[in-house]
Amino acid sequence: YVGDIQMGTALSDFIQENTESLVSKSLYRNFLLHVSNLFDFGVISPSQALN
Repeated sequence: YVGDIQMGTALSDFIQENTESLVSKSLYRNFLLHVSNLFDFGVISPSQALN
């Protein structure tokens, strides 16, 4: 991935590859905080944050 423009794709790929680990290791809340920060700083759009 090359910068902010591809962050939506990177985020989707990360979710697909790591959902099981996030849930099993109780990291879901931490992940949501990171997604929220990406949205707050304008790195991802509202639609990307909700998907």
